[in-house]
Amino acid sequence: MKLSDAFDWHHHATEDEMFLVIAGRLRMHLRDGPIDLGPGEFLVVPHGVEHCPDAIEEPCHVLLVEPGTTLNTGTDVTDRTRATLERIDRYPPPLHPSSRRKPGPRLASRAARGLGPGFRRDDG
Repeated sequence: MKLSDAFDWHHHATEDEMFLVIAGRLRMHLRDGPIDLGPGEFLVVPHGVEHCPDAIEEPCHVLLVEPGTTLNTGTDVTDRTRATLERIDRYPPPLHPSSRRKPGPRLASRAARGLGPGFRRDDG
């Protein structure tokens, strides 16, 4: 989903939600205080916990993982309630087959080659 400002305070009676930030920055307001998240970071909000997602850097793209029956406004029905959310089939768009990385020889790790951190191989 794409956030552009603060959403409504709400909670979910039986559903947990996971917010994974793809781009931008998200501030999750909780009654105990805010939590800031950046790209690659995620937060699980347990059911019953009041929260208010807020985009603090746009564009803020978030992958939201929750049961399909979860209302976006929790237990309250407001003008922002969406019974059916838009589905995103792929994010980001798939790579063109010619731009995919070709399989090649795998290099052994430094440790497997006897080259641990700070060590040099001396074959002489």
